[in-house]
Amino acid sequence: MVRGFSLLELLITVVMLSILLAAAIPDFSQVTGRETIRSLAGQLQGFIQHAKSEAVLRNRDLWGHIVWEADNDSHWRLILSDSSEPGSGERLMVLDGREFHALKLRATFARDRIQFDGVRGKVSNGSFYFHPDGAGAPELRLTTSFGASRVMVCAPDGESYGYPKCD
Repeated sequence: MVRGFSLLELLITVVMLSILLAAAIPDFSQVTGRETIRSLAGQLQGFIQHAKSEAVLRNRDLWGHIVWEADNDSHWRLILSDSSEPGSGERLMVLDGREFHALKLRATFARDRIQFDGVRGKVSNGSFYFHPDGAGAPELRLTTSFGASRVMVCAPDGESYGYPKCD
């Protein structure tokens, strides 16, 4: 009695597994894209919360400068410093957007600058909008509010990525 598998049986098994794996790859890329955008939302929100706390701790105004590299909305850095002018003053914290190269980002802060009040920790009004690179992908918005001193992440077009629809 011969034991083992024939070459034909092994070949059929490998082909079947390849077909199943090829069918699962698009789902896997959607999952990684969804997690990347959620990670950016969490890191931006954490950066702003930490910057607010740092401003109060130092009892002085701090600024977050949005630096766009080569006019590309996929290559950016958010730099917290103690100077209102980009590139000057002490660099306190940096969020590098290279990790999020597959996402498009735009900001509505005046002069690409976010001010953090050193007395009450309030943050200037503005928003970040970000979405996966590609047509038709849902967008998220991180909004800061000076009056309420809030930082909120929501989805303008309806609930997406686990975040609620924006009001």
